[in-house]
Amino acid sequence: MPNLDQQKHDLNTMRILQIIHSPEPGGIQTIAQAISRGLAAHGLEFETAYLRRDAGFSRWPTFVGALRVAAKILTKRYDALIAYQATASITVGAIGFLVGVPRRIVHQTAMLPAMGGSIRYLDKIAGTLGLYSFNVANSAATQRQFADYPKRYRRCLVLIEHGVELRAAARSRSDTLAHFGIPDDGPILLNTARLAKDKNQAVLFHAMRNLPGLRLVLAGSGPCEAEYRDLIKQLGLEDRVQLLGPVPHRAVPDLYAAADIFVFPTLHETFGLSAVEAGMQGLPSIVSDIAAMREVLTIDGRAIASFVDPRNPLAWEMAIRSVLEQPLCAEERKRFALGLSAKYEQEKMLKGYLDVLISQDGRQLSVS
Repeated sequence: MPNLDQQKHDLNTMRILQIIHSPEPGGIQTIAQAISRGLAAHGLEFETAYLRRDAGFSRWPTFVGALRVAAKILTKRYDALIAYQATASITVGAIGFLVGVPRRIVHQTAMLPAMGGSIRYLDKIAGTLGLYSFNVANSAATQRQFADYPKRYRRCLVLIEHGVELRAAARSRSDTLAHFGIPDDGPILLNTARLAKDKNQAVLFHAMRNLPGLRLVLAGSGPCEAEYRDLIKQLGLEDRVQLLGPVPHRAVPDLYAAADIFVFPTLHETFGLSAVEAGMQGLPSIVSDIAAMREVLTIDGRAIASFVDPRNPLAWEMAIRSVLEQPLCAEERKRFALGLSAKYEQEKMLKGYLDVLISQDGRQLSVS
């Protein structure tokens, strides 16, 4: 086993390529940037490559992008590859193994039901064949979904919870509302997520029909944007539902500070980064009643969030009414926010990745 000086030398000479599906803003981009910035401070050299240059998921551009990334891996000498999302993981596992890259680290960023059948099958084969050095789950709920997978697949699974940066709002509430063109005419519900089927924002539109005087603001873009605009119009909610489109990550804390309730009706989630960010700001939250959300938003057996059936508009309507009628006191929200900040301190995540990156022969070591 190498000594500490040798470990530090290995870090200072390590070249890492991270592979992401696309440059679309979202939780994966946030975590990838946090990992690269945080580990660069330890002397690691990072490059980032994308399988495709847009936010789509059609097969041909993704296939071409995978070939482009494979060529990069083949022609350059990397000490580690870090992949986010299943298609990137399979590419990293197969090409990295063939080339002999010693550390092939992949992430499980989607629950199995949300994965395409062919991709899920290929990921299972890659992991079982030992093409992954480490297979990162960001929550225990994510890790548990592989309980029935072959032992050879499960032995490279490692739990590294996301580290979440606590970022204060830069604008006052009034300045934020003015900046985004949001009328100050009642309580504001906020959702920050991709506009996609699995994020399930449509259930909020149906709940809003019976919630007069409230405003729903959605920050994000995605494949369902046109469909959602049509549905909002059909339901007569154009005056009370706003789609802001992509919002720079640095401006999201301003929206948290300006909102009254964070709403997150996702169908599948491995962690729920935006829900944790909202909780760290002390924003009351209503989220889907799924395993990952209950896990990450629970501290010492208590969660200051309402958990709701993601497919039931009436349940969302009732939960929103309840939070507005019986608001949590400021002290309780502050205590919970501090607890979340401590639980998901970014340095804990970075240490987990350092341990993985300096591992040898599958053994995890520690740097002090």
